[in-house]
Amino acid sequence: MACAASLLVIAITSGAGPGLDPDAIGYLGAASSLAHHGSLRVPSSTWDADDSTSALTTWPPGFSAAMAIPERLGVSPLSSARIVLATAAFVSAAVLFLLLVDVAGPVAAIGGVVALFVTPAIVGVHLSVLSEPLFLALLLLTLWTMVHRPQQPLLAGIPAAAATMVRYAGICAPAAVVLWFFFHGQKQLRQRFVDAGKAALVPVIVFGAWLLRSARVPDGQPGTELALYGHFGATLREGAQTIADWLAPGIESPSLQPIVAICVAIAITFIVVRAWQRIAAQLRVGGSASALLLLRADLLLLSCYVAILLSARLLVGDAIPFDFRLLAPAVLLAEVGIAVALTLFLGGATTPIRVSVIALLCLWVVGSITVSSADALDAVTSGDDFASSDWRESPTLEWVRTGSAGWTLFTNWPAAIYFHTHRIARDIPQSLDTAHLREFREILIKRHGAFVAFKSYNTDYPPSDSIAHALGLVQAGNFTDGKVWVSPATEPK
Repeated sequence: MACAASLLVIAITSGAGPGLDPDAIGYLGAASSLAHHGSLRVPSSTWDADDSTSALTTWPPGFSAAMAIPERLGVSPLSSARIVLATAAFVSAAVLFLLLVDVAGPVAAIGGVVALFVTPAIVGVHLSVLSEPLFLALLLLTLWTMVHRPQQPLLAGIPAAAATMVRYAGICAPAAVVLWFFFHGQKQLRQRFVDAGKAALVPVIVFGAWLLRSARVPDGQPGTELALYGHFGATLREGAQTIADWLAPGIESPSLQPIVAICVAIAITFIVVRAWQRIAAQLRVGGSASALLLLRADLLLLSCYVAILLSARLLVGDAIPFDFRLLAPAVLLAEVGIAVALTLFLGGATTPIRVSVIALLCLWVVGSITVSSADALDAVTSGDDFASSDWRESPTLEWVRTGSAGWTLFTNWPAAIYFHTHRIARDIPQSLDTAHLREFREILIKRHGAFVAFKSYNTDYPPSDSIAHALGLVQAGNFTDGKVWVSPATEPK
């Protein structure tokens, strides 16, 4: 199962893949920097910075560090990314199988792995250079240590610490591990604090060291200001749509899909409740508690992740989306619990109910395969995000390749320039503030700068034409997908 999952990821990241999300400039750039220079630096910086690169602080270094290993051995950056994605899929499939086989049997374990790797949200995060696949593997490893190493809290803290080094949302893993070892088992209060302290030791050391390093570097990437962000309506609607896409895949009707998703959610709730009742009945007659143990640990980890996600949306920013990427870890953990509950439920159900549930499950698998295969085919043939043919064949990028020698580049899409031309470009002002625009114009003149403005709108910046007209820039190039603006003082003669 693990080899099959790994080969699947190799296949869906071939051709025009893997996809290149805007975040990938940080992941790939920092990996190359670490592999060849021993430092974590991103190949982009702010428009007013002296250095064209900046220290990695926006994300933890785990994913970049993993990709740096094969790259240091001579593998290309994109191939290194594919190796890490495939390895993460291998670990996820293997650990999920081991989690399920003990409590549900080999058939359910195989079914659980298959269900996971046909889920559109899970397939989606494996299509591109994203940290989620490695994060998912570490979450499953954390769950496995919680269930199978109940007397080794220090060991459980290791994959939890690694999860925090891959995504900041990974703080959910140490939180779950600490709570688990504090409340789990019959022991004295002092021992509870000792076990919780051991579970927290490695995460606190590792995560604390990273935060200290990020605070000390003088040229880190722009940080995030903590505040209270309201207006949850759009975010929750997006989350509901993501859940509907998961529960009712392949149904395109906007009126039918929510109804089907609600019915599936009700059925899942009923199955989980009945499974919980069956576990309680088995325990009363001396049955095994392994299924209950897994369900409790899984629910705790899922709850901690959702709590971290909601806290981030409330305190970090209202731009945090509840899309398939952010909810993929929740989908993973939910499917673990559903697989266990479904096995227990079917074991005590009548034949007509078994047939009905299995038929519903088969329909879900078919719908998921339909959506996932379409996404994978598009990624392999056309490419996702910056790997798409629109960017590969961009006339504006062709100017960067052939006509930008001697120019210092500024752009609204630094990632596009880095991925397709291997040139480093700074960003542009994020507002039309008069003082900033005046300083930006002086920098363009001083550094012989060219503003490469792609027509594809980046919501992080004002419209490119507004900046150009406010500065009195002149066109040095006009293409179907963008323009090149320069100051009159540096205009080519």
